[in-house]
Amino acid sequence: GPVEDILARTPERVLPENRDLLEVVHRNGQRLLRLVNTLLDFSRIEAGRMQARYEPVDLAAVTAELASVFRSAIDKAALDFQVDCPTLDEPVHLDRGMWEKVILNLLSNALKFTFDGSIGVAVHREGDHAVVTVADTGIGVPAAEMPRLFERFHRIENAHSRSNEGSGIGLALVQELVGLHGGTITADSTEGAGTRFTIRLPFGTAHLPADLLAPAATSIPVPGSVDPYVQEALRWLPLHDQGGPDVAPHPGQAGETGAPAGSGLTVSARVLVADDNADMREYLGRLLIDAGYQVDTVTDGQAALDAVRESAPDLLVSDVMMPRLDGLALVGALRADPGTASVPVLLLSARAGQEASIEGLHAGADDYLVKPFAAAELLARVRANVEMARLRTHHARWRTALVDSLQEAFFVCDADGAVIEINTAFTDILGYDTDGLPYAPIHPWWPATTDAAAHQQVANAFENLLDQTQGSYTIPVTHRDGHRLWVSVTFNHARDPDSGRVVTVGTFRDVTDEHYAIQRDSALASLSTHLAQATTLTEALTGAIAQLRDLWRARSVLAVIFDHPDDPTLWTTDSSLTWSRLPAEQREILTDMCQRPLLTPFTEHVGAGVLLKHPDGPLALWIDLGPDRPFTSE
Repeated sequence: GPVEDILARTPERVLPENRDLLEVVHRNGQRLLRLVNTLLDFSRIEAGRMQARYEPVDLAAVTAELASVFRSAIDKAALDFQVDCPTLDEPVHLDRGMWEKVILNLLSNALKFTFDGSIGVAVHREGDHAVVTVADTGIGVPAAEMPRLFERFHRIENAHSRSNEGSGIGLALVQELVGLHGGTITADSTEGAGTRFTIRLPFGTAHLPADLLAPAATSIPVPGSVDPYVQEALRWLPLHDQGGPDVAPHPGQAGETGAPAGSGLTVSARVLVADDNADMREYLGRLLIDAGYQVDTVTDGQAALDAVRESAPDLLVSDVMMPRLDGLALVGALRADPGTASVPVLLLSARAGQEASIEGLHAGADDYLVKPFAAAELLARVRANVEMARLRTHHARWRTALVDSLQEAFFVCDADGAVIEINTAFTDILGYDTDGLPYAPIHPWWPATTDAAAHQQVANAFENLLDQTQGSYTIPVTHRDGHRLWVSVTFNHARDPDSGRVVTVGTFRDVTDEHYAIQRDSALASLSTHLAQATTLTEALTGAIAQLRDLWRARSVLAVIFDHPDDPTLWTTDSSLTWSRLPAEQREILTDMCQRPLLTPFTEHVGAGVLLKHPDGPLALWIDLGPDRPFTSE
């Protein structure tokens, strides 16, 4: 009452932030009052002292009116709401207050477990009974749970719902109240397709106590229990997309760094809050923002897992009972993923006692706090967990910074040879980043199998890496964009002091320019030696093209001089070839290129070959790499 009086005051008499807090108090006071009244109803029913007043009513009109108050929530959930309540030909004797609880409980239940499709309410007559149905296209009830559906305090574990809150007494109360009217309620359900509740109420008064009958009311009383049901249902439907992160703006109340006052943190800490209760979620966010933290909020465990994987927070504050993925399963999923295993987690739960807290800590949580809690205790635990996490990760972050500062590429392989850690230089050289980790063998930078020699060279080096405790080698690799590189690799085996597992730690540097410089020098030296030993032009050219064939690992090499336009002189490593036996397209390309005036040396990749021509001489070269051989800058 006093809270409602304050909320009724004019805006200038109540500050907006105080009004928000009072509305939370009022909503949760209503929820608590409804729960207490439900428990009292059970007590009265069991003691035979339930006060009822059965009056003749238009069942269809009363039911349609109660259903209509849920339309706003159902429309907001983007569900189709079908109300089919034609007037019956005679009244049904009801206690209006009890009937409100019956319909509102069933509609609340339908909305909680229905995510798409429709909810329907219908009234019709079957013989001596009025029949009321409340149907939905929600998740349905597993067949094994159907016998216990109306059992008091029974809840279906891990059911996909808009909220995991609830005491498991709603349907039990509905069954008791329908029974007090001399009626029955049954349920039919198909898992994944929906549920239908059917209530049968007899006409007449023979089934009711005569002393509890009353004449029809001259005026229809205003329903007293409607608002708490609807307000709670609306809180299941946040303005933001269901499951997506709500980013709470950071007001910067703790100075430029955004660190909580007195926290000792030198940089702002980001906290992710996961709770399916909108009031609790907003309350936690407000507390943490006022303390100077940056806050993101999500509505269930699956959304929290997705958000942490996208961007790890400094701390996750999570409820235990949540839809889609509960807090304990969330912690398990985080700890099982190397990318999120170190994220600190503070679990919140209404389950008190040692067993509950032990279960949370065994699941991998860093801390466990029982609701209700004092704001000061929550903030103290948040601060302690953020500080401890940063102390634990300081060494790891410092090591990462050192590794990333290396100019040489750094990598770590597990016992199977999968690359599980790399640094920035690795990405700069090969183009592969941390998003693709782990890189399992055969690694994506190995040369393609079409380049058999290079592929085998890397395969041999990989075997040495696994079998030998240390070593070094120079191998060809393929950049992510496809071009060829040569790298010089050095590696050592190391043993993890905690797990005892053996890993391979290695570095490499790009030696492509050095490799080709050595290759060119060697080729020139070999060619010079051969030319010096040649006594004729034929010996010089024949030996030179043989050197080129070996250097390029080519299928064949030919040299042509257009001393006679129709029948140029040809030298080739394939003795079976003559000018006339060359493919017409190849002869045309050679002729066109040699007759074209050149200012600079000319190289062109044509089909399976490479064409070379220098402007100072009449000689053209054709190096045939074969149809499956990739051409590279070498």
